[in-house]
Amino acid sequence: MDQTRLKEDPEYTARREDLRLAEIELMRQREHVASLRRQLPAGTQVEDYVFDEGPRRLEDGDDPVTTVSLSELFAGPGRPLVIYHLMYGKAQTEPCPMCTMWIDGFNGVADNLAANVDFAIAAAADVATLRARSFSAWGELGYVTSIFLTLSRFRRRPFPVRVEGAADFDSRRCLFLTFNNSKFTGGTMMIAPKAEIDDGLLEFVRWGPIGRLGLIRNLPGLYDGTHIEHPLAERKGVQRVEFNLDAPIDVMVDGEVLTLHCEELDVLPAALNVVA
Repeated sequence: MDQTRLKEDPEYTARREDLRLAEIELMRQREHVASLRRQLPAGTQVEDYVFDEGPRRLEDGDDPVTTVSLSELFAGPGRPLVIYHLMYGKAQTEPCPMCTMWIDGFNGVADNLAANVDFAIAAAADVATLRARSFSAWGELGYVTSIFLTLSRFRRRPFPVRVEGAADFDSRRCLFLTFNNSKFTGGTMMIAPKAEIDDGLLEFVRWGPIGRLGLIRNLPGLYDGTHIEHPLAERKGVQRVEFNLDAPIDVMVDGEVLTLHCEELDVLPAALNVVA
């Protein structure tokens, strides 16, 4: 089929026609698949899952985190519900780039979608991790900002912990506890400046219940290691740590937030053979 006034090579014209016919066939096959999907009978009844949800606006921070059930996502009887799975969280340590591309587009058509369907996006990542991604476009400034906002929302609470050599559990309130085998956390924060990867010890760092103003003043110290000189900070190299917690807590493990019921940490020297 000749659809241009350009003087095309006959072989090119033939190949382009093959492509046009293939695209038409693809369109018809896609319509056929969509028809089959619409004709599916009702499937197995699923569990009424419960999701965590943060504030609707990113500028409102990460709290409060509320729960919403799957059934509550339906705005009314007979309304279709579309849930898009953002592949981010657990083993997926970085957001799927294809998912983020589609979600950026959904922002522009959300009002139009709402006229016909109820729409939600779900991910395995926790609320704070998801919302921190909103600063990634700011580069290093965004990274620092997200860290500061996360730290500023930490609750100063007791984490009963006992390190080797201590008779009792330490139940004092604190901003955070960390257990490191290297100096740096997140690439640039020197949380454990005394840590060594080959000494067979965990570097235990505890920062007491410092206030928000104190956190702002001492934030640079997290990047050069001087925060451990603060009167509320302390450190120790240990091989064993015990916890006495009533319930599971959120723990960041190698950049991923996991909800764990912590009981103890032990170092097993020479448990791995490393071949260079």
